[in-house]
Amino acid sequence: MTTHLEAPSATVVRRQDVTQHYPEMAERIIKLADEVAGPGSAHDVHLYRPSTTSTQLELTNGADHHHEELDLVLHTFLDPHIPLSQAHIQAEEIKRTLRHEYPCLGSVAIHTEPPE
Repeated sequence: MTTHLEAPSATVVRRQDVTQHYPEMAERIIKLADEVAGPGSAHDVHLYRPSTTSTQLELTNGADHHHEELDLVLHTFLDPHIPLSQAHIQAEEIKRTLRHEYPCLGSVAIHTEPPE
């Protein structure tokens, strides 16, 4: 069995959830992820923008998402019987697909989980 571990970052980055300002992007992310993982797999999309020193960030038009860096957290359901290595491969494939479509993505976290 192979696992993938990442060292934790030494710094804490504050970020603002801006998902509600990018509904078309969130819907497209689900569609693209479902093309890799299967229909109905992707859910719970969160888009974040790193915070600045001010307490409230100015939000740009959602159509400008290709020009600013956004972090993504996405949850997907995967078959609970597939090997862990296959779940990792699917998560990486989803990341590649999303980064190709949205070069503005900074950090991308894909949480794979069995269906409830």
